[in-house]
Amino acid sequence: MNYRKITFIILTVLILGTIFYNSYFPKFLITGKYVANIEDEFATFGVSNGDQLILNEDGTFQSDSWGTGTYVLKGKEIEFNYNDGSIHTQFNRPLFFGKPRIIIFRDLKSEFIKK
Repeated sequence: MNYRKITFIILTVLILGTIFYNSYFPKFLITGKYVANIEDEFATFGVSNGDQLILNEDGTFQSDSWGTGTYVLKGKEIEFNYNDGSIHTQFNRPLFFGKPRIIIFRDLKSEFIKK
């Protein structure tokens, strides 16, 4: 009977830990260089396959497609503000094995993948 409780507690901690790990994006994980992986260039906000995006720790970014601007992180959502407008999108990290990704258009598999 004791083993059942211990097993239940361990499984619960593992499941909650996995959910937290995949939902928490600290600054050090987000900043860095990303490369666009575009399978279909329909509705990608001007991003082409292979374009680079650099997120700096001070809240600024440089992009081959959007130029320079600022970004604001709100949980899993990220907002890019640049000269011509702004884009609201979100972060994703496929469980334990995947690199962080910035989703451009999920249905068309368009995203920035961290190097």
